Amino acid sequence: MSQYGYTMIPLDKNIWKKFEEVELTHSSVHHLMAIYDLRKTQGYARSVDVANYLNISMGSTSITLHKLEDKGLILKENKKFLSLSDEAHELINEIISVRKALKLFYCDVLKLPEELAEEE
Repeated sequence: MSQYGYTMIPLDKNIWKKFEEVELTHSSVHHLMAIYDLRKTQGYARSVDVANYLNISMGSTSITLHKLEDKGLILKENKKFLSLSDEAHELINEIISVRKALKLFYCDVLKLPEELAEEE
């Protein structure tokens, strides 16, 4: 237990190894998260949806999505609809876990407002 009364959960060192192994950029992670969020909220994700979601150009989106497809992290169904591979789902779950832990730390320990904790 920490000095703040919280049980500290050690982060799996393999989390960071996974990111290094697939050489994901910050932008790539945003694209994966966009696909995840879009499929969760509207049931599908297309390249144009990812571009709109991230508020970036279709050209930029296309380049990153091709790289992610080459790495086997995203799959295209009918050359149009995007889905995440099992490996991408594992990475997304790790990202979500880390984000939740950081948000708890920012809100409960540092006493930041929830909106600011989300931004951080």
